[in-house]
Amino acid sequence: MGIDNEMVALDSNAMTYLIDGLNCVSGPPLGPESESKRALVQSFLYLPDCSCFHLTPTVEVEYKRIKDRLKRDNHDSWAMVHFLSVHPILDQNQFIIRVHQLQMHHRGHGDCKVLAECEMSGIKALVTRDREFKERLAPQAVGVRVYTPLEYWRSLGIAPGTPPRRIPKHNNPLSRTDWWHA
Repeated sequence: MGIDNEMVALDSNAMTYLIDGLNCVSGPPLGPESESKRALVQSFLYLPDCSCFHLTPTVEVEYKRIKDRLKRDNHDSWAMVHFLSVHPILDQNQFIIRVHQLQMHHRGHGDCKVLAECEMSGIKALVTRDREFKERLAPQAVGVRVYTPLEYWRSLGIAPGTPPRRIPKHNNPLSRTDWWHA
């Protein structure tokens, strides 16, 4: 397989796209960002056994601010079972300095915090669908490669026909579809 993918984080929009994609039980995701959603579902189901997606503290705060209670509860349910929380031991002064350095390139304070948290916790890859995040912060990242969902899926180097590492249970509607297969 491709990259070292043991420490992979999602930003809040990638998290939402993954959950939206996993909720597409009757067929592939349609509409805006369908390609990103499909790539995230495939990545999730094909990650090596020792890997999973991680969420930083800022991402957790962001998804918990979702106003629609059902959507927020759905995110919370997925987060409790399928994602690992990363809580880096941060030197607050160093963290604040790094966030300010990143803000010289990108105005999104939350995005800058997410990248700094990844850098300080050993995350090797961060998946985002935020174009400005990718364009402005990826070149500034230290030790973290920033991917779009499709770039990340392609980086895994999964050959067509490869069986997934995670297979939906027989009673899961996703098991009766094949849109997520490599």
